[in-house]
Amino acid sequence: MAKLSIELSSAIIIDTGCTQHMFRSRELFITYRDLRADENIIISGIGGTCLQSIGKGDVCLRLTVLGIERELILTNVLYVPELQANLLSGSQLIDNRVHLHLSDLGCDFLYNSELIAHAFRKSGLFFLHTWTDHQEGLTAFAVDYQTSNISYGSSQNPAERLWHERLGHISPQNLRKLQRMSKGIDLTHSPNLHDCTCEACLRGRMHDVTHRDSLVKHNTKPHEVIFSDVKGPMKVTGHDGSKYFVTFQDAVNKTSEVYLMKYKAEVPFYFRQYRAKVERQGGLILRLHSDGGGEYLGHHFQLELANEGIQFSYSTPESQQQNGASERLNRTIHDRAFTFMNNCSLPENFWPEAVKHANFIRNILPVESSETQTPYEMEHKEVFDYSWIRTFGCDVWYRAGSQKKFTSYVDEKARPGNLVGFEGKHVIRIRDKETGRLVRASAVHFQETVSTVPGSNKRRIQEQHVEYDSDTPDIDAWFEGEEAPPDRATRRKQHREEKQLLKKARNAKRLATDKTPLRKSKRLAATNGPQLPLKYHDSIDIRENPPVAAFSALAHFSPLPSNTSMRCSVIPL
Repeated sequence: MAKLSIELSSAIIIDTGCTQHMFRSRELFITYRDLRADENIIISGIGGTCLQSIGKGDVCLRLTVLGIERELILTNVLYVPELQANLLSGSQLIDNRVHLHLSDLGCDFLYNSELIAHAFRKSGLFFLHTWTDHQEGLTAFAVDYQTSNISYGSSQNPAERLWHERLGHISPQNLRKLQRMSKGIDLTHSPNLHDCTCEACLRGRMHDVTHRDSLVKHNTKPHEVIFSDVKGPMKVTGHDGSKYFVTFQDAVNKTSEVYLMKYKAEVPFYFRQYRAKVERQGGLILRLHSDGGGEYLGHHFQLELANEGIQFSYSTPESQQQNGASERLNRTIHDRAFTFMNNCSLPENFWPEAVKHANFIRNILPVESSETQTPYEMEHKEVFDYSWIRTFGCDVWYRAGSQKKFTSYVDEKARPGNLVGFEGKHVIRIRDKETGRLVRASAVHFQETVSTVPGSNKRRIQEQHVEYDSDTPDIDAWFEGEEAPPDRATRRKQHREEKQLLKKARNAKRLATDKTPLRKSKRLAATNGPQLPLKYHDSIDIRENPPVAAFSALAHFSPLPSNTSMRCSVIPL
């Protein structure tokens, strides 16, 4: 038996060799009387020891069963003050129709198939689990495990037992060693494991928690941690067919890249482009963090990240604060692009250009994490020159390059357009007002003095795209004596007919001028033989090509009736 650290004066132990309940604690008796002289009871123990009982009565025990307080009354209990512990007779319990179920975890007391008490097994003894001392008694009468080498599952210290289960059932020696090596482990504090948890309050008032930890440490280098998220789909499809955009943001210097997409499945493709750009600049991506979208959790993409040694982490469902950096970035870019579009006269399908320009502007603006440098300065190690920045969507006059040939003196040298972005200090992206196409130019003249009323451009753009019904009346005017102009439906029909006639004329002209020669075989061309068909199974008529002997080696003839035309099939060599 293991040596106990202190005396078990207040413990209640189950003893199957004891014939009657015997207690040494006088305060536990609810009824008591002294024994008469003729009731002298001598208790004999092992080794010839004898103890004297001086009284008897009933004992009321306050027990805990599955966390609930219960009372157990024992009758005919002997008062023996010389005992070292209170003994509960297993034989007397069985006589009172109480079933004892013994196991390595403890002893269960069953009365009419109902659990009325429980005793835990420690150091080879069964201790009754009472209500008043199930915390203090366990700690006060713990076993000294450093000398007994008993399994850690029998620890009486609630704090040590809790950390034992938290750390994968670690041994007591390693647990104390870990306490000296680390922080956050307190083996002296006994937590209240039986707390008063109100499930109704949790169901009705439990709220979410903030993001507790940051993925960026003090020694994290630029481009080692990347945040990413997808925004979309947009209500209006972009002029290039895009409906989404994905962002990649460096967690250290806060620089961001945006890529436009038609489908969410294009995220792995654009991540490869971003990764190649980062590695070309000398960076190395070690971790990618995003939300739990399916575009990131694909099997092939996850396998690619694992093979490249990139750790992937993602937030829990419906927890945007765990990917807050990307969520805020996408909201900033989206709101700024909406502001650009609302303050210019560009069509709504040019929102992709506004998104790219919004990301460009964000990289050259201050951020909250730095008071002295912008993301551009932290990335490129130089101060940005703002002198060539112009208003998005402003009027622009541009000229073609110096190699452009003007055919006459009346040709216009400049064309009007709208600014939609920059590709550098000397290359401007412009939307031509006449053709609606995107062009790149370097010789430009900006007109930023024209201001608009907020919201007026958006209303004008919507009016340009209004689809009129055929029943909508038109208001037209004509001079007296002239025929009334046709209505809108008639004009549309005439326009369609003109387009069909123009298309037919164009096809007829192409067929008349098409003189593409047939492909000939080199071997037959050398013998002035007939032309070789494009496919071997095609037939040719040799009546128009009389020199039969010239290609007899390449053809196989079959006898035909006189009234049928002579045909042969070319056989490849």
